[in-house]
Amino acid sequence: MNEVEFQAFLDRISICWVNRDFQSWVDHVALPFTSITLNGQLYNDSIESLKKDWDLYCQALDTLKISQIIRKVMVIEVSEEDTLIGTYQTQMFAGDRRVVGPYTSSAMLLHDGKTWRISSIMNALGHRDWTTREYLN
Repeated sequence: MNEVEFQAFLDRISICWVNRDFQSWVDHVALPFTSITLNGQLYNDSIESLKKDWDLYCQALDTLKISQIIRKVMVIEVSEEDTLIGTYQTQMFAGDRRVVGPYTSSAMLLHDGKTWRISSIMNALGHRDWTTREYLN
C-alpha cells in the first residue's frame, strides 16, 4: 500500500462513520481490534464488542453533530509485505465549523490476502474524550 492507497482507505473509513454504516466499518476491520488512547485500551475481539464501541462513537458524533470527518495521511511505514503503520491527522466538522481536532493517530493495517484491514489505532484523543474537553468549545 502506498500513500495514495492509504488516503483512499482513510476516506472510506471516514465515510463509514459519517454515514453510520457499521457493516462497511466491519469490512475494514481486522479482529481483534484495539484502540489505544490516553484513557486506556479498548479491545474488541468480536463483532458484538466492536458494535458496542461503534455505538458509543456514534453517540459522540451525534452529540457534536459531526457531518464531516477529514483524515489526511502524514506518513506510512511498511514493515512487511502484509503489515504497515500509517500516521494521519483527523479533523471533524459540524457543517463548516471544526469541532474536533486536528489530532494525530497511528493505525496498524494488515493485509489478509485479499484486502487491507485496520487492526489497531493509537491516538491521544479518543471518542470518550470529545464531549468533556473544554478546548473543543
